[in-house]
Amino acid sequence: MRIFLSALLFVSLAAAQEEELPNRVKSQEASKAQPATAGSGILWLDPKEWTWVEGGSENVQTFLYLKGQAQARWIAKAEGGSVEALLNSTLERIRNIDHEARPVFSEMRMVNGTKVMCVQIRAHQQDAEVIYFGYLFADDERSHQLYTVSTGWTLSENYAEFNKLLDGLVLAGPESVLGR
Repeated sequence: MRIFLSALLFVSLAAAQEEELPNRVKSQEASKAQPATAGSGILWLDPKEWTWVEGGSENVQTFLYLKGQAQARWIAKAEGGSVEALLNSTLERIRNIDHEARPVFSEMRMVNGTKVMCVQIRAHQQDAEVIYFGYLFADDERSHQLYTVSTGWTLSENYAEFNKLLDGLVLAGPESVLGR
């Protein structure tokens, strides 16, 4: 499985380096700014679609989707690393629930001027298919994991809305983040 993950990551990174990525930007409806718990960043969200709830951990923020059965989690840390290590730690955490969880999609995206990896991880929980769909980012100083958690059918029905949330992630220096 580790070879598969490395190959998946390598193909995504290589493809992103060869072509210029279109810059995805936050939507006009994303008017509420939620600051990162660590590792400078802001998540702009549409308050008519998402609401913040207690995360239960100092590095985790949880958001509920107001129009359906889904949630989002944002894990921000003031410690750096690589996107590959972040993907592996994400998979390890999900495999505590389903040891057969696996990535089914990966691509590099440019979001508000920052290159992130977009991933979809498929798992099963309580006899239902669960899809983790989101962005991974890591540099020398910080790491961010923002992903939606939903059933397979919920993702397909709400794909555009989930992308709007993900595209609200702004990872820039603290002085430029609030001005967007």
